[in-house]
Amino acid sequence: MRRFRFRLERLLELRAHREQEALYRLAEAAGHCVRLARRIQELGQERGAAYRSVPGQTGSLDLGLFAYRERYLAWLESSRRRLKAELAARESQRLEVQARYLEAAREHKVLEKLKERRVAEHRRLARIEEYNVLDDVAASRWVSE
Repeated sequence: MRRFRFRLERLLELRAHREQEALYRLAEAAGHCVRLARRIQELGQERGAAYRSVPGQTGSLDLGLFAYRERYLAWLESSRRRLKAELAARESQRLEVQARYLEAAREHKVLEKLKERRVAEHRRLARIEEYNVLDDVAASRWVSE
């Protein structure tokens, strides 16, 4: 029997490649989200440390240092709000990329399953053909004796 050849092999390779590209884009989008979340957490820790620090602990109150700390806290809070908004936007982008990845993976899996079924059918037909050939050989041997 002839060798199995899947006629849609090139399409299967193309879909596998698209799935891989979509996976890379998803990983990149997830990485952006993780970095932003980590930076937001760091800013929160910096803000907490700035709140705990009391300017002028030596006994005299330095109003310039106190005003500087308040401006720094305001800057941290505005940076944190800006990063949270950016994280929300990136998260929605990540969800879109994830949907595209899932679609590409589904399309690839459909062709993989089709190939598996056709390989199984080819093997089944090969076994039947081999059985018939062996049956013919045995029958011809019996007849010739």
